[in-house]
Amino acid sequence: MVLEDMEKSTTEVVTGTQLIRQTQEILQGLAVTSENIDDYLQQITQNTGEQTHASQQINQKIHEIADISQNTSSEAENVVKSLHDLVEEMKVLQISVEKFRLQA
Repeated sequence: MVLEDMEKSTTEVVTGTQLIRQTQEILQGLAVTSENIDDYLQQITQNTGEQTHASQQINQKIHEIADISQNTSSEAENVVKSLHDLVEEMKVLQISVEKFRLQA
């Protein structure tokens, strides 16, 4: 009976030791997985920051393009007005030249 109890205790110790080793391996695996997740989160955070910065730059460029387009449109209107004024002045000049020719 004592021998059986000793064998049983030895078996339980061996089984307990194996369970402890398995638990240790699982915990080490979890630690590695946790570190990997932390690395991924840091990369995601960094990439998100870079994308936010790029989006802000794109937004700024879009506003600049809109301003340039508005200025171009305004300048085009000025050119059209100037051309219209020039045509009117040419008509007046043409009438004056015709009168001058008639008088000469």
